[in-house]
Amino acid sequence: MKKSIYIVYDCHIEYKYKFTKHSMSDTHLNIYYMTRAKMEIEKIPKDLQDEHYKVIHDIVIKYLHSKCNHNIICDYIDTFPDKSNPIEYCSICLETITPMKK
Repeated sequence: MKKSIYIVYDCHIEYKYKFTKHSMSDTHLNIYYMTRAKMEIEKIPKDLQDEHYKVIHDIVIKYLHSKCNHNIICDYIDTFPDKSNPIEYCSICLETITPMKK
């Protein structure tokens, strides 16, 4: 039985994950759910973040860094109509990678 999961991110890009019960490992499912949790946690307004927020957020980030087999994508984001900046991110966990300065 196939199950579809649709994710709509704040930037209005829709990703669709289709998998069968045994086609995705537990780790992949955990990465998927932790990525979702991270996105939800980051929506909490600053004035509502208590002392537990940073602890929970850091645990999720550490999990993604240690478990995700990052697939780095290089892309450009438009910052002005006539200017773009390079960006690198993981296509799996959507973590932005800070580019190294040359």
